[in-house]
Amino acid sequence: MGPSRSFDRFAFPLAVDRGAGTIAEEADHDKYIKGLILQTLLCAQGERINRGDFGASLRRLVFAPLTAGIESFVQTMVLEALERWLAHLVRTEEIRVRVSGETLTVEVAYLVIAKGEQQFLSIEVTP
Repeated sequence: MGPSRSFDRFAFPLAVDRGAGTIAEEADHDKYIKGLILQTLLCAQGERINRGDFGASLRRLVFAPLTAGIESFVQTMVLEALERWLAHLVRTEEIRVRVSGETLTVEVAYLVIAKGEQQFLSIEVTP
């Protein structure tokens, strides 16, 4: 057996490093963090077998009526999911939500704790 490797940063989507014959890892830390945030926000609760409460279920919202007041509800959902699942990696600084027709746009400003750098992510969810 070769040396033990810790898989701190799985590539997303999951892939195999053909040269090493192992699960590929993401070399770019910022890209890795953004991938984790996307997975957390877009994953529907109940989708993961062993973590039924993982995710924020943003995709499900496009089938709900996007009425007045939904923005604060989405902000709360996003904040709760990020703080529960990624608080050890990022500190959420600001969440903005916009509804335009059938499109839901979520913008997240966050601090990458390991680097002390502020980053931004914008997600557009449409039916």
